[in-house]
Amino acid sequence: MIVTGITHKYLRLRTHWSVNVYNFQQYATFIEAEPATVPTSILIVFVGIMFFLTFAIEFAIASLRCHSVRDRLIHAFNAVGTIAEGFCYTSMLTDAGKFYVDEPRPDFLSRCLGADALTADPTNVITPSFDSNGHIICTQNLTDDAYLAFPSGHASSAVGSGLFLSLYLLWNISSRRSALNLASPFLRTTRNFLTAICFTPTIAGLYIAATRVADGRHSPADITAGAFLGTLVNAVWFVRLYTHDRSMRYRAAKHAVPQDDLFLFDAPKDQDL
Repeated sequence: MIVTGITHKYLRLRTHWSVNVYNFQQYATFIEAEPATVPTSILIVFVGIMFFLTFAIEFAIASLRCHSVRDRLIHAFNAVGTIAEGFCYTSMLTDAGKFYVDEPRPDFLSRCLGADALTADPTNVITPSFDSNGHIICTQNLTDDAYLAFPSGHASSAVGSGLFLSLYLLWNISSRRSALNLASPFLRTTRNFLTAICFTPTIAGLYIAATRVADGRHSPADITAGAFLGTLVNAVWFVRLYTHDRSMRYRAAKHAVPQDDLFLFDAPKDQDL
């Protein structure tokens, strides 16, 4: 919150990305942005579902190994805390990129001149006014949001959170084989189906990112950068969770800690599904 507040203050003190007599036509493609297919409230619900599923799955798997509810909760909160950290860092870096790049959104002209002014001329010839420096003169009051196109926050949050959950699910099916061996025969016989299901969160995140282009709120470059940022940050945080688990298993093997106290997931090498 402190970083965001300082950045907002910096944004008000700096000069925005110039829309001038030379480049204003590139913003004439989108007359007016469509209503958001996936509004911010739905994005928050989507990310919350990713958090909940991570917590619930980790708690369920921990119940196969840990008899203590306290130990199950520790493992569950460790997993959901990791995805939450990834989400927070993704949001912070996305906001920093938005405020630094300061790129106008594709529907900038409709925000600047008003949608009615753009559709008044049947020939759709836009002739805005410019000041002595060549910068466009807006007739509407612009908010800072008009200059926060790059990178897409919807893309970074949705793709990043979805990718983390997909990697987490794949990890449980492939590396944590002993958990499946202890589970029902149904889970063992439907491993390929479960593997395909693991990609659903990432696909949903990509869909949310694509809607931002279809709605005229971002360019393909915006969502590509956002998706790349979310992928990079959340992949790093997933590796952190994975290495933490390996470290716990190493200490368990070295000090002969009972399996009820530490989470040991790997099946014996000669064991297969």
